[in-house]
Amino acid sequence: MAGETDGGGMGPRTEHRVLANLNRIGGEVADRCARGVWAGNQDAEHANQEEQEEMKKQVLPKQKKQ
Repeated sequence: MAGETDGGGMGPRTEHRVLANLNRIGGEVADRCARGVWAGNQDAEHANQEEQEEMKKQVLPKQKKQ
């Protein structure tokens, strides 16, 4: 499931399922993967927020000109 995403982060439901599955698997490797999934999703959320803010900056000046 983690490999299917487009880099924009997982939705909350998918993230929960992936982390639950990794928790069931257990062990050091699964724990490391879970930390990576969580961190990667946090990074994607941050990047998405920055991208949305940048898009707003580009759209707002155009709207004011009209």
